[in-house]
Amino acid sequence: MVKVGLLVTTMLLMVGCAGNGDTQTSDSGSHQYQYSCDEGMQFAATYLIAEQGAQIRVEEVDYSLVQAPAGSGTRYVLPESATSEIFPVTLYTKGPYARLELGRNVYKNCETNE
Repeated sequence: MVKVGLLVTTMLLMVGCAGNGDTQTSDSGSHQYQYSCDEGMQFAATYLIAEQGAQIRVEEVDYSLVQAPAGSGTRYVLPESATSEIFPVTLYTKGPYARLELGRNVYKNCETNE
């Protein structure tokens, strides 16, 4: 049972630390990306390595997301304890690609510019 727990933990850490192409890395252990999506939509994301989370900025509004289990790639969600007028907020990433669900608005086919 302990081996299974260690394996799952190791796999989650590997997924969370997987590279997403070219990045801007700060000294604080974060990676910053700018995404362009279909229909001219854009958003910025800063991935926080130690905290296993992401800060996203959409239309001048910031959201703090936490990493959640995902079938493939990485998924970040707005915690239930967050105070936000928009629910759900979910970010899916895999390599240089992303999809952001912001309430009923979906940012599709997003790709990092870096």
